[in-house]
Amino acid sequence: MPFFIDKAQFLYTCEVTGRKVYCGVILLRLMLNVIKPVIYINMRDLVAQLEGLTLLSCGNDVRELTTKMLELRQEIETQQGGDKSAMDDTRFISNLFRALNTMTNPDFKIIVKMKEVAHLEGTAGDAGTIIRCFNEAATNLIAENRWNETNDRKAKIITLTTKVKELESQRQRQPTRAQRERARRGGGANRGGGGGRGNGKPSSALRAPEWQITNVGPTTENPETGDLYRWCPNHTSKDGTVDGMYMSDSHDHTA
Repeated sequence: MPFFIDKAQFLYTCEVTGRKVYCGVILLRLMLNVIKPVIYINMRDLVAQLEGLTLLSCGNDVRELTTKMLELRQEIETQQGGDKSAMDDTRFISNLFRALNTMTNPDFKIIVKMKEVAHLEGTAGDAGTIIRCFNEAATNLIAENRWNETNDRKAKIITLTTKVKELESQRQRQPTRAQRERARRGGGANRGGGGGRGNGKPSSALRAPEWQITNVGPTTENPETGDLYRWCPNHTSKDGTVDGMYMSDSHDHTA
């Protein structure tokens, strides 16, 4: 606030010596008529309060935060006699973004960042428009039961999802029960140089899946569908590589 005064207003002539003296007491009195120290101190306190507000201090309530900020701004302007220079739109909106960026909800933080970019580009509108946008966004998230989500919670969900995918991948790489049984018996049809009975004949895998021609007991499961299959010794091949095969549970070779 500019302060202009004529020196003649606090200049007087000493009656004894005739000297011209500038009186500090008169000057101070003139200054206090214009500048109110109490008002100035109160205004600085109000600015500090506004710039110290966060969502946490307002109970994580966006509407309460924006209401308090608007009330403090109004008080500051009133103390300034309607002068908005102490808390103009630029300063007020910057403090609004600062306070809202303390939010831990990832969806709301994205909205804040997008609006902040729009403000820098000059397309976000005035303070009232921006506040209405944030109030509506918070209300919608609360209605969808997504307001209390945090980055930590989403990070845990992502971590768990990744872990499940890793375990599923490991499970798929593990050998089937038939493959484990064949390995336990020493390789089964692979012994003796490649053929089903060690005679060098072509692999029976060309005719049927290995699990279907490897006898591990009376029954087994189709590893792809989980269906029950029963061993049928009547299915053989002329080259001797197949001397039985698992068939579906409903199969009857004698029918």
